[in-house]
Amino acid sequence: MTSNSPVLEIRGLDKSFYATHAADNVSFSVNSGEIVALLGENGAGKSTVIKMLAGVYTPDSGDVSIEGKQIHLDGKNPEIAFVHQTLGLIEWMTVAENIAQIIGYPKRLGLINPKAMNRQATDVLSIVAGGIDPEARIFTLSRTDRSLLAIARALIQKPKVLVLDEPTASLTAQDVARLFEVLQELKKGGVGIIYVSHRLDEVYEIADRSVIMRNGKVVADRQVSELPKSELVNLIVGKEVLETEFKAPSNDLQISLIEYGTENAGPLTLDIRKGEVIALCGLRGAGQDEIGRAIAGVVESTRGTISTPDGILSYRKVSQAVKLKIGFSTSNRETEAIAPGMSVKENLFLNPLLWGRGIFSGIRSKNERAETFPHLDKFGVRPRDPDLSLDTFSGGNQQKVILARWFGLSFNLMVLEEPTMGVDIGAKADIYGLFSDVTQNGTSLIIVSTDMEEVVRVANRAVVFLQGVPVRILEKSDITFANLISIASNLDSTVTSGGKTK
Repeated sequence: MTSNSPVLEIRGLDKSFYATHAADNVSFSVNSGEIVALLGENGAGKSTVIKMLAGVYTPDSGDVSIEGKQIHLDGKNPEIAFVHQTLGLIEWMTVAENIAQIIGYPKRLGLINPKAMNRQATDVLSIVAGGIDPEARIFTLSRTDRSLLAIARALIQKPKVLVLDEPTASLTAQDVARLFEVLQELKKGGVGIIYVSHRLDEVYEIADRSVIMRNGKVVADRQVSELPKSELVNLIVGKEVLETEFKAPSNDLQISLIEYGTENAGPLTLDIRKGEVIALCGLRGAGQDEIGRAIAGVVESTRGTISTPDGILSYRKVSQAVKLKIGFSTSNRETEAIAPGMSVKENLFLNPLLWGRGIFSGIRSKNERAETFPHLDKFGVRPRDPDLSLDTFSGGNQQKVILARWFGLSFNLMVLEEPTMGVDIGAKADIYGLFSDVTQNGTSLIIVSTDMEEVVRVANRAVVFLQGVPVRILEKSDITFANLISIASNLDSTVTSGGKTK
């Protein structure tokens, strides 16, 4: 139940990094049992505020109180807990072991007691409605179960405040609903929640109040129920955001898939036209990601053919696909895209093949720094500094750098996994504008996505997957949020089985 008494008060938090004023006199509060959405574009200062609360950054000035008592921001205060985008779970450990890392390992006769450890984990998981096997290893869990486990771990010490950073960035609509049920229970229990998200539809569904940041400052603090969406968007970006128009593709064939698939996904038969945006969509793990990766050469196809009007294509690696003008941008930023500890400039030009250079040429170009700026501006990367480590950037800005890397060359076909995951609404509009530009120049795009709103917005056609099989191909006029969810959830009686599509 929401109370009118602040459980968390932030007063005048300030933080600068050289010439960048990342947080400028930030002040807001969170009441007991209240969900406050912390909103803003990538680089607006949200991550800086969260990292100060977590003790990662030391504020230049300002203070924070919980229930009226000032706290030291050293990351050791049990009254405020965090679930970051990366979740902080150890992949090769079991669920029970990850929980024991926080709460301690139960022992018997001086040795770890596995049965007691599993019982302990089951008790902790009951906070988030349970249903997660304590003996399962983290790498086998769905993204939703990982998120719920991370929340359960964060709640072990019964914090007064829970900070969630993009908790639904890679979740499907069904998974989001499950998470929201847990958050509503926490809210009833009096936990104050800071909810960071770029999905504005979720903000209206789950949040009581919105605190909006722009250029390091709080520019608005409003009740969500009293804030029209158009005004909220304008407050976030500081300007009106225009809808991108995607023109109809040409009739010229770009790529043809015939009974194409892998051991676990497919077969898919589809002709992709020049300048067309095709969405491969479905619930997480439905098979769309595996087909997309096969087309890009990340995983091996085991059946069918892929061809152009000039003939059948044969390749087994991403590097071979790149030479055939097929590009790929991954959604797994941390493990497959970002070079830790390297600068924005170094990450951007990491693969010389993507910039039309030889393996040993141009890697240390004198003009590399100057060449970086147009790409940072084109994608709106903030801060605008090629020499900063990409590790220090928000997830959305990291995503923009990854996309900029792959748009260095002109490809015939680009496979883009969750291309705007964690990206703010203004940057999404910029990225969609870029997609519109490249498709008008003849590049075809395959968008692999669980974000059905994105599919509705950008796709000329949508291939919906269910349990590894492409069950429907929807034309533009039939691509609606309701249709996509219904088909992906197997609620549409018109869906045929056996991989047949229409």
